[in-house]
Parts: sequence; structure tokens; C-alpha cells
Amino acid sequence: MTQILTDDRLAELVNDILPGCATVPEARAEFARRHGHPISKRALERGIKKYTDGSLPSDYLNGAFPSPPGYRVTSGRIDKHGDFAGGWVRPDEKTDLEALRDAVASLPSDIQIAEPLPQIARSSSVLGQALSVYVIGDPHIGMLSWADETGEDYDLKIATTRLNNAVAHLVAEGPATRDALIISLGDFFHADDNKARTPNSGHSLDVDTRHVKVLRAGAHALASACETALLRHDTLRVIVEIGNHDPMSSFYLMDWIACRLREYGERVTVDTSPKKFHHFEWGENLICTTHGDTVKSKDLESLMSADLPEAWGRTRNRYWYVGHVHHSDRKDYRGCTVESFRALAATDAWHSAQGYRSKKDMAKIVLHEKRGEAYRYTANARFLAEG
Repeated sequence: MTQILTDDRLAELVNDILPGCATVPEARAEFARRHGHPISKRALERGIKKYTDGSLPSDYLNGAFPSPPGYRVTSGRIDKHGDFAGGWVRPDEKTDLEALRDAVASLPSDIQIAEPLPQIARSSSVLGQALSVYVIGDPHIGMLSWADETGEDYDLKIATTRLNNAVAHLVAEGPATRDALIISLGDFFHADDNKARTPNSGHSLDVDTRHVKVLRAGAHALASACETALLRHDTLRVIVEIGNHDPMSSFYLMDWIACRLREYGERVTVDTSPKKFHHFEWGENLICTTHGDTVKSKDLESLMSADLPEAWGRTRNRYWYVGHVHHSDRKDYRGCTVESFRALAATDAWHSAQGYRSKKDMAKIVLHEKRGEAYRYTANARFLAEG
């Protein structure tokens, strides 16, 4: 049982017992041994405050644990082993400004001040050593989505406006490289004909209007995107991948774009190959593209080396750009990097009901001629004006 302490015993505790003990538990135990009864922690703290000038270290309150620099321990708990188990600390009386002044005053007098970094001017020569790659991920032009059902409206007008705004935004970003590449990763159109079903599986599709109208609007939108790129780049290459939603319309689109941009002469090259896989070798970069519905990502590295052994040997930076899955995923293999890209399109009713919630954006990647990817820019669909 703890007894009421007299002033002389508190004085004895502070002046005699505490100086000879390392921790508070030891001091309390020594006090109990001398007087036959324990002393409470509160009484001990009261004695310290009353019979000292504050010179005793504050860690005596909490089991010989020093407080953090600039702080003092005001109360705390000690476990049965005499170890600090938690408590309260408060800033020292000294203000933050005074503490800062003291810290500055304590610095060595011969300290060296770092010189400011020089401003790095962008050399015009770098423009010819870089390629701007505009990656259009699955715009599904012609799809219809109702916000009350899916959370976002999407129709022919929104789709074409979103595409052109994204390209305009990205063309304005980054260096004005001499060369550019526009890639449509497939499923440029949501449907392939007026039946409004996927050609292979026959899944029903939500479409906005008549297919011919969609074809014309989509083709004009891609042509407009290409002409926007030509405002800032000297040369342009265009690749249109064949999607599982639009296998025949993709052929129409690539041929239409080639004819539409013929007036630009040698400045524009459109890859009209009907193959499922396309590639472009630029400097020490090898870019391969496919929609991604026929080959698994893990097999693309070996496919690249098998189909393009000479280009593989000439290049150091090798990339696969893939669509179809509507989400961002990037994996480095020993010989190349495989990346899938987000779509610009909204989510249709079926995918919304299945819980798909991927982000919507378009990317621009700047590749250095020898060192590969140097910069990356994104146009987020949420921040693109659609009217």
C-alpha cells in the first residue's frame, strides 16, 4: 500500500536515491527497501519538480529514455522491465525560429555553398534524333453508351471529338520531332457492318447509328488527327491494326487514309499490309504492333525474334505495343518490352455490368534514336472537351 510521503522523504528521494540509480524503477525499489513501502510515480515526479531546479534529465520520468532533440518528456509509462512503453513529449520552450538560428550558428564557418545548376537549353539537333509515337488505343468509334447505365455517355460525336482533342493535346506536348508515328491498335470501329455483332463470336453490340455513317466519320477523324500531327512533324508513318471488332473495316480505313493523305507526298507513309502484325524500325528502335486478340503477351518476344531476326540484330530498344485489353500493363522481357494501352472509348453496357473500370486515355511516347524511350505524355479523356 502506498503511503503519504513527507517532505523530508521526498527530499531524500531526489537528493540521495535518484542520483545513485539508473532508472526510475530502480529508484522506486530502493525507496521501498529503505522505508518499507513503495512510492508512486506521481509522488516521485512531484518530488523532482519540488526539490530540483529542473536540471535533472527528463528521461528520469520515463525510465532513462532521452527525449527527441528539441522536445522534452512530460509524462509516460514504464513496463515491468523498466523500459519506456509510451508517453507524451512537448516542444522545448525555445521557439522554432530560435532553434533554427542556433542551428545555423553552429554550422562550420567554412561550409561550401553549392553552385546553382546551369540552365540546360534544348538543342535543335535533338529534334532529328527523336521519334514521336502517338498510340491510339481502341477508340471503338460507333459504340453507344448511356450514362445512366454505364456511368458515361459515348456516341459517334463524342468518340470522334475525343480522338481529335487527344491528338491535338499530345501534338502540342513535348519536342517537335522531325519524325512521327501514329498507331491505331485495332478496334478503331466498334462494329464491322450493320449487323452490330462481333464477326467471330457473334456477340451483340451497342451501336450509335448506321455503319456507313460511322465509317465516314471515323475515317475523317483519323485523317484529321494525321493532319494535326503534320503541323508539327516533317514526316509521318501510319499503322492501322486489325481488331476483332472491325477486321474488314480496318482494311477500308488504312486504304482510305493512304488515299486521303496522298497529297502530302513523301511526308506520309501508310502501312497497308493486311498482316495481323506490323512493325517499324527507326534508328536503334524496333516497334512491333498488334491488336492483341490472337497471341498472348508472353509469346510476343519470341515472335518478334522469329519474324524479324535481321531487325532484331540491328536494334537495341525493342517494343511491342498492344491494344484489346483496354488497360495499361507493361512487362520487360530479356529482349523487348511488351505494353498494352488504355482505350479512349467509354465502357459499354456489357463490360460495365461485368465490373470493368479501366481508365481512359491516350499516350504519346518520344523515342530517342539510340537510347529508346525518353519522354511520355498522356491525354486523359476526363479532361478533354467533348463538344
